Amino acid sequence: GIFQTKVQRVWYAVLCLWVPVWIKAQLIDPFPFQFRLYTTQQGLSDNNTYRCLQDGYGFLWITTLNGLNRFDGNRFVQYRHLPGDTNSLAENDLPALAIDAENRIWTGGKMGINLLDQTTGKVTRLAGKQWPGEVAALAYDSSRKCIWVAHRNGMARLTANPAVKMDDNIVIPLNQPPNHIKPLPNGWILMHVTRRQSWAYHPEKKVLRKLAPYNWLTGTLVTADGRAWVCGWGTGIHQLHDTGFDARSSYYPELENYSVVISDIAEAPALTGDSVLWVIGTNTGKMLYHKQKKTIIHRFAYKPEWQVGTAVELHNSAYYAPNGTLWICSWLGLEKITNHTNQFHKGELPALHTVQYNMLSGIQPHSSRPGMLWVGIHGSGIALMEGSTGIIEKSWYRISPVRGQDIYYGNRWIQ
Repeated sequence: GIFQTKVQRVWYAVLCLWVPVWIKAQLIDPFPFQFRLYTTQQGLSDNNTYRCLQDGYGFLWITTLNGLNRFDGNRFVQYRHLPGDTNSLAENDLPALAIDAENRIWTGGKMGINLLDQTTGKVTRLAGKQWPGEVAALAYDSSRKCIWVAHRNGMARLTANPAVKMDDNIVIPLNQPPNHIKPLPNGWILMHVTRRQSWAYHPEKKVLRKLAPYNWLTGTLVTADGRAWVCGWGTGIHQLHDTGFDARSSYYPELENYSVVISDIAEAPALTGDSVLWVIGTNTGKMLYHKQKKTIIHRFAYKPEWQVGTAVELHNSAYYAPNGTLWICSWLGLEKITNHTNQFHKGELPALHTVQYNMLSGIQPHSSRPGMLWVGIHGSGIALMEGSTGIIEKSWYRISPVRGQDIYYGNRWIQ
């Protein structure tokens, strides 16, 4: 035949074995993430979610077009404005969110600021002429232990120790309301204004700078190496120089198009390492940008018929939680992105029957009862579970001061 020599026959055999493996490798998704979408069907107060952050207890807080939500991994608790109840939120449309070191929840909207104290359940409304009105964005400054507010007339600094007071109110002539505020490692506070230029303020130097135009900036990210990145509508993504805000040291030209709307950027080391940024678009889905290669290396498209794939587009913001989960707030719900290798099962774990949480932190077999498992539950103490059914036989937990039925968040692992 064609392969006359022994060497040729060996190479033919190698090719027969290697080619199918190579073809299969090309068909496998290099980023096999698990996407899950939470909507009003799972208990969200509204599908249009603005922002989310995790507090020190492990709760995820989500602001929406219609109220504030607290998520424990299994159940949503809703907070809304109640007419006549001064201990409720001042309004339900809440685009702004921040959480301070005391795990107090700060939200904001057109009616001002709401401050929720989890230890007492009390809501304090900061409204009126003495407080910033029409709040668009909030951010906690861990180095100064204060809250920065982007409002209709500029930016302000609030502290709460224990009474809330306003230390700074920097009035800036804005033609449009701001949409984002972020403290940077170099001490500056960066604020983006809708359809206008951005501003930077240094509290200690008392210096206010108007930045070079970047079209419409929408988000700011400080990566693990301390560098600041910005993104926007028709702006692309840019890394800011340490010495100033005007220079662009890295960008992707394809995204610098007015028809491309980027809502936010995020870094998720547990999912994609520290060389890749998640680019979250309103009309472009999700993209992975390689910082060193300066190019898009992967795109996630929305196809309802896909069993595994991105859940939604029309994104508002992104948040990377300490446990390695990437959360995306969108017009269509709250999306969770995890790595398959970090899941105990391919799908979601079943809700624990006698405990309201399923954020597991560890599993160990029972030493004397085959088939029974000790389960460490993040926020729910420990439980004894039947491995084949998932039914909880007994659980031990500590009641939290948050509410009588809530369970203390503290466990990280079980030994």
